[in-house]
Amino acid sequence: MKNRTLIVLFLAFIGVVGCTIDKKQQLEDFVPHWDKCMFSNQIIYPDDSIGYLPIDLDGLTSSVANISDFEYKDGKLEANMYVPKIVPVYCAQMDGVIPLLLVPGKESGLRIDVQACEKSDNPIHDASCWQFSGELADLNEVLVTEFDNLLPLGISSWYEKGMSEEAFHDSLWNGISLLKQQYERSAYSERQKEFIRVMLERRYVCLYTLGRSLGFSLEDKHAQELEFFRDGRTFYAISSGLPLPYLKANNVEGKMKDWMEAMKVAQSLAEKMQSATEPFPSAAFDTIPEPFRSDLLTLNDTIRNQAARWEQSSKQITAQRPIVLNGIQPNPDVAAEDLFPYFVKSHEGSVIFIDCWATWCGPCLKGIEAMKPLKKKLAGKDVVFIYLTSTTSPLNEWEKKTREIYGLHYRLSEDTWNKIKGKNGIPQYFIFDRKGKKIYERVGYGNGVLDEITDAISNALP
Repeated sequence: MKNRTLIVLFLAFIGVVGCTIDKKQQLEDFVPHWDKCMFSNQIIYPDDSIGYLPIDLDGLTSSVANISDFEYKDGKLEANMYVPKIVPVYCAQMDGVIPLLLVPGKESGLRIDVQACEKSDNPIHDASCWQFSGELADLNEVLVTEFDNLLPLGISSWYEKGMSEEAFHDSLWNGISLLKQQYERSAYSERQKEFIRVMLERRYVCLYTLGRSLGFSLEDKHAQELEFFRDGRTFYAISSGLPLPYLKANNVEGKMKDWMEAMKVAQSLAEKMQSATEPFPSAAFDTIPEPFRSDLLTLNDTIRNQAARWEQSSKQITAQRPIVLNGIQPNPDVAAEDLFPYFVKSHEGSVIFIDCWATWCGPCLKGIEAMKPLKKKLAGKDVVFIYLTSTTSPLNEWEKKTREIYGLHYRLSEDTWNKIKGKNGIPQYFIFDRKGKKIYERVGYGNGVLDEITDAISNALP
């Protein structure tokens, strides 16, 4: 009853929301393909100065191989993708997170009026505060305005303690059905209503699937009544494999189930490739359908190029001292517990700084960025910088980031990484003096850490 009352009150508001587009236009049946999506934004301040939204570029990766291909500069984003993606973006002016729909081959834009936001009690639901443009303007308007009904995936809104499996499933179906009915009576266009329905069914199926955490079954008497999850319109709402168990349990056949099954196979192969040191034979990709096949072939080319670089680097290493002090290196053929002694022996007589990090670790990246001025001051000094990560750092993303980080880079196997003696988290820093004695160790990056590292290295140098 509580959920039903909230829904009715909320939909009293949406009935007056409209959009000035072709009322008869419908959502297209999307076919996955590689293409460039373009999004531009401007934040207009009261003094007419212009700012831009901070977009988490790591969240744009949509390929099974975690390949990133995007550029964001001066508020203009260009990203190569093969399926639509909903990206959360924090907007301080609108006092919260706004979802943005990006679609391959489509352009869209957003203009935010800071002065209007400051005057508004509810900027997100106040159309005078923001304006979308481009081919996705109507769909992005729906996402921002109806965020509370379309996107949350927590089951707490639909489940009450002690509720039976049948009652929970009925609560989901009745709640989503009521929302559908109310939105059909709204002033939205046919395309917007269709998008709303696919988003609501996405929410229904995902919440039904999450019900497994309560011990509930995936079998659903209403599964065959779903309008979507059979054709390409569903890609506008979801492209992950989360609903696959639900679709298989209820024999919901169609394009989405085929896509998710193929993606699962491709992801499994990609995970094996991420830890590989040699490229896979071409026959390994014969049964993988597009666009996953080209995705994995790109990753395989990266592995092949990396193996060639490793072979070249190996030829430059002497028994006592590597000639090079920068770039990706082949992993040492030593046990995990002998890794640090190996580095000390290889760089005997030098001060050694070791950073255990990951591409997805925010504090790690913050520490690396903060170290740049210090490394410039130490240029020409006898200090070796070594960066260790594991295969949880996607290969392509790791290679990309290492180009901007001066030092020797190693991407260790999970087994070696987990057995490194003394490693307790990331980021974790170790410093060894010229005699090979450990003089500094710290887990985490925060206030004072850079000063500690600076002092430790300075004291170790003559």
